[in-house]
Amino acid sequence: GDSRCCLATASGCAQLSEDQTPARADEAQRIRDAGGFVIHKRVMGELAVSRAFGDAELKRPVHELVRPNEPAPAEAGPRMVLAEPEVTHRAVEGDFALIACDGLYDVFSSDEAVDVVRKGLVENAGDPVRAAA
Repeated sequence: GDSRCCLATASGCAQLSEDQTPARADEAQRIRDAGGFVIHKRVMGELAVSRAFGDAELKRPVHELVRPNEPAPAEAGPRMVLAEPEVTHRAVEGDFALIACDGLYDVFSSDEAVDVVRKGLVENAGDPVRAAA
């Protein structure tokens, strides 16, 4: 949910994943279709990702959250938060992959993050452990 993968290429950076957040129009619509809402870019004002492991409370059917004392409908219906990832398969070629959470990408663009890592690798003779220190 809150991780992004980028591939460092000779020409810059290729983003290999899409952020799975309620700020995306398609994810916000899916959440609304499930009976929830998005406010302040968060599911039900709480969770900043729309697909995640854990967060079981927001994976329950909406009727259980808003009407916990009423009987459940025959069909539970769609969920606001899913554990199912969006997956794309494609062949890639590049120098390295960078996988990081939203804490990095809230501060750096994908291109900036790849540039920082590339610079660290150059300054540390290609050693990823020393470059990450």
